Amino acid sequence: MTDTPDFYIGQLRAIRGRIESQVDRGGSLHFEIANSLNHIRQALITSSLAVISQSVSKFTNPARSSKGDPPYPTNASSALLLCDQMLAMLQQQHAQPNTQNLAINRITPESRTVFIVHGHDEANLMRLRNLLKDRVGLSPVILMDEPSSGRTIIEKFERSANEAAFCFVLMTPDDQVKTDQGDATQARPNVIFELGWFYGRLGRSRVCILCQRGTSIHSDLSGIVRIEFIEKVEEAIPGIEMELRQAQLIS
Repeated sequence: MTDTPDFYIGQLRAIRGRIESQVDRGGSLHFEIANSLNHIRQALITSSLAVISQSVSKFTNPARSSKGDPPYPTNASSALLLCDQMLAMLQQQHAQPNTQNLAINRITPESRTVFIVHGHDEANLMRLRNLLKDRVGLSPVILMDEPSSGRTIIEKFERSANEAAFCFVLMTPDDQVKTDQGDATQARPNVIFELGWFYGRLGRSRVCILCQRGTSIHSDLSGIVRIEFIEKVEEAIPGIEMELRQAQLIS
């Protein structure tokens, strides 16, 4: 079976060194080398590697040669670029032969630590911290309360966030922005960044968005279930406890 990434990668690697020597010398590519490269190109276009064959036919258009038909890549530098383009595509296909059913490995620490992502609303931040600590007996972590120990902000965040088994994201209307639909208020950029970080690490089932009414939701988050409160985060206690039970952090 020749229509495999490995087969074509081997062919292209064998010819690449010969092309490089021609580039060093300058001028046109030797007919024999050009002919070999074009045969590989044509084989890829008609191969069973559908995605690669479509892409190769789009980005390659070698100049016509006086030696014959079909056209051949006659410039050594252009031929090297063509070779590298095809190699890059084939190597990517080789590294990821099938990602459709690839499971994402989540990391869930065995702890009772809950990270709180927040913006400027310190009053509701303190209410949420006290609720988690005093009402349900968990260990809330707030980044500004953690020691820096000479680290950068992102290093401090990653060190503190690594221990969390769950995350609450407190989305409050902190920033005023202008949109095509008019003015709106939304959460701070750091809130959205940290939300994405925890989605990647813990998965959405262990991240709960607590959204104050009046906070515009970014389009990427449209449709994601969130718990809304009007003024004080205590309004969301039933939903908060439900999420923690689902994560088996409280009984």
